[in-house]
Amino acid sequence: MTVMKRLSALLVAAILVSLFAPLCSSALDELTLDIKAAILMNSETGEVIYSKDSEKPYHIAETAVVMTALLAFEAAARGDVSLSDTVTASAEALEGIPEDAETQKIQPGEKMSLESLLYCALVCSAADACNVIAQYISGDLDTFIKLMNDRAAELGCKNTRFVNANGVENNEQFSSARDLALIASAAAGHDKFMEICNTVTIEVTETNLSAIRLLDNSNYLIRPDYPRYYYSYACGIKNGYSETGGHCLISAVNVDGIYVVSVTLGGQLAAADNGYYEIRSFTETRKLFKWFFLNYSYRDIISPIEPIVEVPIALAEGTDTVVARVQEGLSMFLPNDLKLSETFKREITIYSQQEGAEKLKAPISEGTVLGEMTVSFNGETYGPFTLVANTDVQVSKLELMRANLSSLMKNPLVSIIFWVVIIVIVLYIAFVIQYNRRRAKKRREFNKLNENSVTTIPRKKP
Repeated sequence: MTVMKRLSALLVAAILVSLFAPLCSSALDELTLDIKAAILMNSETGEVIYSKDSEKPYHIAETAVVMTALLAFEAAARGDVSLSDTVTASAEALEGIPEDAETQKIQPGEKMSLESLLYCALVCSAADACNVIAQYISGDLDTFIKLMNDRAAELGCKNTRFVNANGVENNEQFSSARDLALIASAAAGHDKFMEICNTVTIEVTETNLSAIRLLDNSNYLIRPDYPRYYYSYACGIKNGYSETGGHCLISAVNVDGIYVVSVTLGGQLAAADNGYYEIRSFTETRKLFKWFFLNYSYRDIISPIEPIVEVPIALAEGTDTVVARVQEGLSMFLPNDLKLSETFKREITIYSQQEGAEKLKAPISEGTVLGEMTVSFNGETYGPFTLVANTDVQVSKLELMRANLSSLMKNPLVSIIFWVVIIVIVLYIAFVIQYNRRRAKKRREFNKLNENSVTTIPRKKP
């Protein structure tokens, strides 16, 4: 029985390895997504974790609304507007919107808060709300569109062109997965943006010309009532569809307070095994996130509590070195099996060890800057990171005295005086010794003379 149990255990292990080994060993290079373009990006650093044709421009449908919302939130952050502002929709802002576009049937003269308009734009892609927002922020649509393109350039977008604020299909409007990830990463830095775009359903308060509006989000990745697409870790951000661009989706997951942003472009309807048709922008985004969590983790490359190098220090009490650490650490999303010590190369510079530099001396305080370090990986260099003392180092009084004396003796004048004094002292000692010897000799001669005198004088008889 024992042998059988062992064979059974080995068989189960072999099956598990055969199931998971191909995924773990090749997933990083061979993840297959049924989508035209995709990217996975660290929103804080811009680090690209996964990429598929991410630089190529595509039609992006209503995902363009993310830029419209970003500019509104940035204007609010500057104090130019407030989300509580009452905005009046103008006839000009509502002109030219195609009849088949998604709208909330906003009417000229209708008054809504800027926040309500952002809910309409982000939750259900309302083209009329986007135009009203654009006109309120910049005064007119043309100025706002220029602002969209200028901001895209500032963010480092290289393959993006906006011609409207609402994402209505236009052959002249396009972007790439990478560029949309940069835009979404900037927007994700605004908490209210993430709150709004992660809303599944909401009622927008009634206005002077409308009853309460019920907004329903069509981003099925965040909707538990769509289990075929729902992904519990997904956060927002925006989906869209056009005949030319197909299904597009910008999404994110929160990892230890950091948003990892995904973009999938050009998704199509595809037949599923159960007889249904699936929207590939949702299924492939979910697949991408699962792949990410299976293979990646947020790993410390260097940590502020890690001792980096021991730096020689003079005049210290009880030691001749001080430990240096980085002032701020570096963490990255990396494959779980990546060996950091073999792939990340460190280059350390200690200021006190540079040619012509003054040597490090005690006392020093914890946090004293000692040098800097850079880290290289895959052709990229990170840093420099400041190296500081890990602890206080007290001065040794004895070593300080020795050092002061040694320094003093290096002065030629002091050295001459010192040796003159030494010579004078030696001569004085020699003189005293010689003097004492002569005196002692005279005392002996005198005593001897007295003894002789006493012995030669005759005694008188009584």
